[in-house]
Amino acid sequence: MHAEVVEAPQPGSPLAMFWAAHANHRDADPGFARLVAATASECRGIRLLHVEAAGQTRAIAVGRLERARLPARLGRWNLPVPALEVLTLIHGGLMGAWDDAAAAAGMAALERLLAAREADAVMLHAAPVSHPLTHRFIERPGMLRDCGWRSSPLYSADIALLAGDFMASLNANSRRKERQRERKLRDAFGDGFRLEEFRDETDIPRLMRLAETVMQHNYQRGLGVGFVHGDAARDRLLHSARAGWLRAWVVWCGAEPGCFWIGDLRRGIFHSDYLAYDQRLADFSPGRFLTVAVMQHLAERQAGVASVDFGMGEAEWKERLSSSRDDVATVHLFAPYPAALVTNLARRAAAGTTAAAKTVLERLGAFDTVRRRLRRSGRQPGTDGKPPVP
Repeated sequence: MHAEVVEAPQPGSPLAMFWAAHANHRDADPGFARLVAATASECRGIRLLHVEAAGQTRAIAVGRLERARLPARLGRWNLPVPALEVLTLIHGGLMGAWDDAAAAAGMAALERLLAAREADAVMLHAAPVSHPLTHRFIERPGMLRDCGWRSSPLYSADIALLAGDFMASLNANSRRKERQRERKLRDAFGDGFRLEEFRDETDIPRLMRLAETVMQHNYQRGLGVGFVHGDAARDRLLHSARAGWLRAWVVWCGAEPGCFWIGDLRRGIFHSDYLAYDQRLADFSPGRFLTVAVMQHLAERQAGVASVDFGMGEAEWKERLSSSRDDVATVHLFAPYPAALVTNLARRAAAGTTAAAKTVLERLGAFDTVRRRLRRSGRQPGTDGKPPVP
């Protein structure tokens, strides 16, 4: 068995056809992956970790070679680190018959790539903890691998289990609270309270403007995450709409959008991309209304919808809506050269300090309070805490 890192195959080639046939996740779809690579300013292009046996493709991992600074986060602050050439093996990009032998060959190919200075680091992003290649990253000895890696939950919901009625899957107390929440919104905003869906290419400029309006009053913007109005977002949404994948909803609260949810429906899976609400409307919980309304909508129209992928990370709303959980991890392998080693040491120091601070705050019973204050401090200037006038 042999493995090597190769450039993106030409359409119609056997390797390209293998990739297209096995791309079950939206992020690893050939067209979507190429679009992301083309719109990322520091991306050098698509690379595939190709494992073959007896001249036949056995497994692949889809990745991007990009110039990036791997974050060394101390709380919500980043330590200065040098820019590296990073091969990012993307979420959902592990395809084919990955077993221990394939993972061993794949890891050997990645180590050769680093030794040849064709990259400074390899990042295996959001890979299943149980995957053989993930094990190779985690178990590799020495200073060249991540230290203190952590798993993250990936929540999903099986639409078939809802039997066409999401509300019926909730207990009586939860159903009562959801009805009260909807009544509160209707009483406050009257005819100005409504749910609007977006799917078409012509909808995208308006959808982007509405999402940006909400983001101006959401903590995600201050933290540098979430939806950003720009060319990259427009190009991705256009690609999704033209492919027939785009699914997006906005809740109107009077004359203003109160929250939005943007994602893709591909091969029966709705992939959640962006979800945010106007924090001035926190007392009305429009985001919670939206998630429940969309789940009910998807359950009622089961045709073509098998499951919902809520994305990586802990969140109360994800756990509440999901029917299953998988553990994924993002792990790194570094080249034995100064810039990569400095980055790895900075990441280790930041992770250790952050973990120690979190432990102290949890023991003092102050962790949730500090986290809420940090989120409030991440809101954009001008957020005054008051809701829009209905």
